[in-house]
Amino acid sequence: MLGRVNTAGNGVSSISYADVLADADGWHLAQGFQQGYTMGWKLSDTLRVLFQEDGNERICRFYRERFGGSPQPIIDAYWS
Repeated sequence: MLGRVNTAGNGVSSISYADVLADADGWHLAQGFQQGYTMGWKLSDTLRVLFQEDGNERICRFYRERFGGSPQPIIDAYWS
């Protein structure tokens, strides 16, 4: 389990590491595929670049790039 989050009066919800990593990887994959498409990359090229980082690095980069490193956009995106 990655953490517990208070969900606006609905109690506490658990978020697993695997779930967070899957969200991060999906976002990175979409971003990488869009960028790689203009360079003629295949899906396998995007995956190879993505998986050069370990899971923790991918989650941290996702947090920085998708949410600007701030918790408020995460709260707005997932609990609003």
